[in-house]
Amino acid sequence: ISGWGPGTTARKEAAVTAVTAMQAGGGTLYGNALQSAISLNASNADQVIFLSDGFPNESSHETFLQAIDTLVAGGLQRVDTISLGTNQPVLGTMAARGNGKFVNISD
Repeated sequence: ISGWGPGTTARKEAAVTAVTAMQAGGGTLYGNALQSAISLNASNADQVIFLSDGFPNESSHETFLQAIDTLVAGGLQRVDTISLGTNQPVLGTMAARGNGKFVNISD
């Protein structure tokens, strides 16, 4: 799936297929994910939902916090964050910075 578009059945099925094909490995690069949102022009959307099951690999959180600032400055309404299994306090910071909410879903 590339770009933004209506939530048609075909687009939803393509998203499920893409997510199902993903494999864990390496680490969690928060900044890369948020830069992808910027590249996709996510500020034209109302909301970004950021999910993570791991710790950020970046030594400094400032890089991805600046990416959130860029999204919000571009018109994005909110960045909501969800922690899957590992409670990452930085996800709460990200949500606050993005005018969103943070949810921790434990195992």
